[in-house]
Amino acid sequence: MLTRLLALAALPVLTVLLTAATPGDADVIAAQSPSYPLTTCVISGEELGSMGDAIDVVVEGRLVKLCCNGCVKKVHAEPAAAIAKVDRAVIEAQAASYPLETCLFQPGEALGDAPVDVVVGTRLARTCCKSCAKKLTADPTAAMARLDQAYITAQAADYPVTTCLVKGKALGDNPRQVLYGNTLVQFCCGNCVKAFDADPRPTLKALADARASARSPGRDAAPARDAAPEREQEPAREGGAGERGGRGGRGG
Repeated sequence: MLTRLLALAALPVLTVLLTAATPGDADVIAAQSPSYPLTTCVISGEELGSMGDAIDVVVEGRLVKLCCNGCVKKVHAEPAAAIAKVDRAVIEAQAASYPLETCLFQPGEALGDAPVDVVVGTRLARTCCKSCAKKLTADPTAAMARLDQAYITAQAADYPVTTCLVKGKALGDNPRQVLYGNTLVQFCCGNCVKAFDADPRPTLKALADARASARSPGRDAAPARDAAPEREQEPAREGGAGERGGRGGRGG
């Protein structure tokens, strides 16, 4: 797949802009929404949702969220400026929790003091040098799969609950693992993954509350069933544990 690189001014960052064989807009939106970093419109600066539902626009293979129809023409007129704002926000939001200290393209190489930040969709990837960044952007699939696994490994180690946040059942030794953006969510079964897909917001809030509670001295994590009441389940789907990237885990 052909790509071109956009260097952001004053930032050692390369951005993957897809210019050929891009997926449909709906696929881009579904993949990039979970890790979209902004709560304000990139054009007006207004809060998203303050003028009705936010408008999802795909420009050059990238998701941009706008406050109203009046901003759509402006983002198409100057897409690079809008994408640059998203990229800066991605880096700011994800740098602190980035799970690797080695190059994503050459795993044996340390990132060092001046890594190159590569924005893939709405996710941050880091390489040791610009040469590796170019190679990663030529085909990010394998590298982003390694990043998925790094996030899963890092977050599974201190996952704050032992029960499913949808159904309340014990997760057991082999839970279903879904990476939503850069956030690991674990489930007891495929039914609960389907319930999560239908509306991830209650489960994500319960998980965030559980993590916050676990970090608070002298407090236990909130029970899963209290945090997220059981919802009606759908028939289980095929597939095992470790469903990485299916909900924006690779960021488009």
